Amino acid sequence: PAQAFKVPNTAVAQNEGKNFIFLRNERGFMATEVNVIGKQDSASIITGNLSLDAEIAVSGAVALKAGWLGLGSDQ
Repeated sequence: PAQAFKVPNTAVAQNEGKNFIFLRNERGFMATEVNVIGKQDSASIITGNLSLDAEIAVSGAVALKAGWLGLGSDQ
């Protein structure tokens, strides 16, 4: 079975019915699709292609999502 992780709800962004978190990489953050398998008051239980040492954005997911989707840019 896939490893499950508990993350703050603020770390999970939704787009087109899918759930994403933002993983840190050498250029900043990369949107990575995850499955939410449980929710609590302030946390979500997720599974996905994650490693134990992955660094995820636990706040600011809304701003990262806007940048990822190209919202709020000057273009």
